Amino acid sequence: MSERMAVRPQAEPTSPVAQSSPAASAPTPSGRPRKKRRSAVARLRSTALTALPFVLVIALWAGASSAGLIDPLLIPGPKAVADALWDGLVGSGSMWDDVLATLVRALVGLVIGCVIGLAVGVLMGQWAWARTLLEPLISFAFPMPKLALLPLFIVLFGIGETSLIVMVTLGAFFPMVVNTHAGVSGVSRVLLWNSLTLGAGRLQQLRTVILPAALPHVMSGVRIAGGVSFLLVVAAEMISANDGLGYLIIFSQRNYRPDIVIAGIIATATLGFVIDRAVAVTSRRLLRWQDTSAT
Repeated sequence: MSERMAVRPQAEPTSPVAQSSPAASAPTPSGRPRKKRRSAVARLRSTALTALPFVLVIALWAGASSAGLIDPLLIPGPKAVADALWDGLVGSGSMWDDVLATLVRALVGLVIGCVIGLAVGVLMGQWAWARTLLEPLISFAFPMPKLALLPLFIVLFGIGETSLIVMVTLGAFFPMVVNTHAGVSGVSRVLLWNSLTLGAGRLQQLRTVILPAALPHVMSGVRIAGGVSFLLVVAAEMISANDGLGYLIIFSQRNYRPDIVIAGIIATATLGFVIDRAVAVTSRRLLRWQDTSAT
């Protein structure tokens, strides 16, 4: 064995600080601002696309009015309607009482109708005897024009808030019960069997399995019921009310104020739009777990 041994120089251990280079470890300072800029641009683009149809309609309306294609005595231009809205909401403030009256009637009837429709829909979806008993009656009454029942409600409950709220409640009940029944009936049998295997009782199964699985249908029913509620309450106020946006519209039409008529229609549509957007945002938050569970 040779005395001279080839001694390999051992590599000196590198420290953790030397192993990690600053370029690799240091977070990029422009990462988060870039993401924020992208999200801000995406929100701005979505807002612009949402507002574009409204801007086009107003532009066409103003152009047709200024060109004389529309008689201003029949359909006033956007400026006259905007002046009526400004005076009713900001100037004299006389429209706020009507807005509040319509909003309260619509929301009270919507809540009552949705609660009753949810309970009946779950009952029909869970028990065959309830479905056999109630489904023919609901199928018969659903296509019936609810406004035609208003004279009967006036006879039963008198002229006032009760008859109007009952009308709205009935209108919100049917889309809610139909959508809830469809959602509860469509729950996967595998989920039900698994919950029973794990020892879940009937109420626990309803609370933890059936209602969460049927929630998309339930929220769709709430959105449809919200639109129907505003439609019915304004129509009913035109017939049997001394306040509200429906009363304001029909009273202004009789006094030949088409600017206030259109202003009342826009106020009604705005209220319905706000309620629909609120329900849509709530629905997205409640159903966020579906996106996370799918990944």
